[in-house]
Amino acid sequence: MRPEGLPLPSGHGQSTVFSGHRACPHPIRLLSSLANRRPRRESGAPGESVRPGPLGSPSPRRTSPMIDELYKDRMDTGWDRVGRWVARSGLTPNAVTWLGLLLCTANALAFCFHQNLWLFGLLVGLIELLDNVDGAVARVTGLSSRHGAFLDATTDRYKDSLILLAIAYVTGFWLPATLAITGSLITSYAAARASMLGAHGDSSGGLPDLFERLERTATLCLGLVAAPFCPPILGHALMWWVLYFVAGMSHITGFQRIARRLKELDKLDAQDAQATESNDPEVSP
Repeated sequence: MRPEGLPLPSGHGQSTVFSGHRACPHPIRLLSSLANRRPRRESGAPGESVRPGPLGSPSPRRTSPMIDELYKDRMDTGWDRVGRWVARSGLTPNAVTWLGLLLCTANALAFCFHQNLWLFGLLVGLIELLDNVDGAVARVTGLSSRHGAFLDATTDRYKDSLILLAIAYVTGFWLPATLAITGSLITSYAAARASMLGAHGDSSGGLPDLFERLERTATLCLGLVAAPFCPPILGHALMWWVLYFVAGMSHITGFQRIARRLKELDKLDAQDAQATESNDPEVSP
């Protein structure tokens, strides 16, 4: 989900060629638009699971590698089957997104009262499956939109925070939970803010981003389900270790993205400086 810096849909803001009193699309841009008009998955707010963008929009930039991208294309085929079934019920992609946030909020609030780690973890996993369903419904119905991609990315941040805050409230492990929240937020924000400045993660070198939202959620679910049956490890409950692990890996991933984007921004600054020098008559030879 690319929350910032999105290009206009095809047909908006294109240059035109005027012939008499009639304006027609520039032929080069028209051919480019037609070439790009095919179903695809939009890579949005860098590094997070996103809903596909509208057809006809420019092809996404190649971003830095992510672990979940290694197998996501295969999984999309299966989720599209689920998307067709959900679409027949009349639910729109945005409705599925809002439903996921509503269920996550209800689950977190209920957990604060029943305090059953196993039940909470199981329900978190089931509810988070909706994060794949809204994108699948968008693909199979052709209702992909930037509005939906932005909504999906924003609600994901709320769901991440609600889950971790509920765990901290029940377990009392506020420090590792807070570190996990900040790590997950900085992972998303670093890429989104850099994208606004023109750094879209074009550099694909180095290790893949180690801990995306999928890995964070899966780790928390496994920890919650196993915690009631696991004895203390070195004097600490299993969830204490899980939260610190999620926090550490999230911040490592955030640092990965920060380092990549800073290198890319340095290149952009150097290009801008060269362009300024070449365009300045006083410094040009």
